[in-house]
Amino acid sequence: MSFRGPKTEAPLEINVFSTLYNPNLLNSHVEGPPKLIWPSLRHESPISESDSRTIPMVDLISKRRAHNKKVGDDDQLLGCVEFWEEVRRSRLVFIFDRHMSSSLMRRLRKEITPRTAHALQVLLLISGTQETDRCRSLLADIEKAHATVRRVPKIFYLDGMKSNEAPFPHDRFAVTDGEFWHFGGTAGGIEECLTAVSRGWKAKDVGVQAFMDETWAVLSDRQR
Repeated sequence: MSFRGPKTEAPLEINVFSTLYNPNLLNSHVEGPPKLIWPSLRHESPISESDSRTIPMVDLISKRRAHNKKVGDDDQLLGCVEFWEEVRRSRLVFIFDRHMSSSLMRRLRKEITPRTAHALQVLLLISGTQETDRCRSLLADIEKAHATVRRVPKIFYLDGMKSNEAPFPHDRFAVTDGEFWHFGGTAGGIEECLTAVSRGWKAKDVGVQAFMDETWAVLSDRQR
């Protein structure tokens, strides 16, 4: 199978994903109206990520691209500040990205630790076909880090998405508790090029639960 849960669980043979977590989390309060964010850099040195409400200047776009293009395994990948802040405080985190790579997984490994994401109950990652072995290895690091905590989060990983097969993915998005995020590039704003992030949509209003259930069923059945 191409999906997995905590090592203490039996293999999952159920197609309704919402039975595996508390769907009331999707009804969590969302602050304010939707807004657009441009992941960028601070103007001053050293280089560090900063969100902008306007399109960044070209020099900042160029510096950010150069940094994210050459980062190593231990370097800070620049993304969307607000998104990662929300990930660290959320109980439910769902990321849907057909182009999920080791770069995104390394940032997840950094952000989702027992110390920084102590509220986490469920992490669901749905990805495509690139770097799957490396992504699974990094996911194992996340699982190992949480293995001894008092309340071990449920962690699920499904891969194999292709744009010419259901659910026919193109866009990338995420859910943090009751909030829906849309990404112009890689989820989390982990992107070399100019990209925008939309946040503030209510997950319960955009059909997230039904989509999660149906996608889980389609992809997991395909891998049986």
